[in-house]
Amino acid sequence: MYLGDVAASLTETCVLARERGAAGGELRAKASEAAGELLQVLAGHADAPSLKEKAEECRAKLARGLTTAPEGSPPAWG
Repeated sequence: MYLGDVAASLTETCVLARERGAAGGELRAKASEAAGELLQVLAGHADAPSLKEKAEECRAKLARGLTTAPEGSPPAWG
């Protein structure tokens, strides 16, 4: 299994959980925690040539999740 594909799948899961979770709810909190851990893993592999492009894509998607929110929700992961 390719680490980049796993990272992309986890990124999508975090983003979807963030979008669908209620503000202040457990799902959104778990998504925040997982996104933070995923960002740390991606940072640790940022110099790997085979992962660099996918890691950048994942970080960009997660960053958008930090600044955008579903209507009526606060613009934060937590």
